[in-house]
Amino acid sequence: DSFVWQRVPAVRNGNLLAISRYRHWSDSGILGRARSIDDVLQLVAPDAIDKVQARAEKAYRESQP
Repeated sequence: DSFVWQRVPAVRNGNLLAISRYRHWSDSGILGRARSIDDVLQLVAPDAIDKVQARAEKAYRESQP
């Protein structure tokens, strides 16, 4: 209902996903940011999560001495 939010084109067009639970969105550290990305991915492309996780694990393993 806020005037500020109503000025955002995505809100006006109904293209908005509400995150209803507080978790880590205010955590500015690397883990909080990574979890925020996971939340967005879960909402917009849930079928891609397994592939993304597998690629991340592979990249991590390859980076280890």
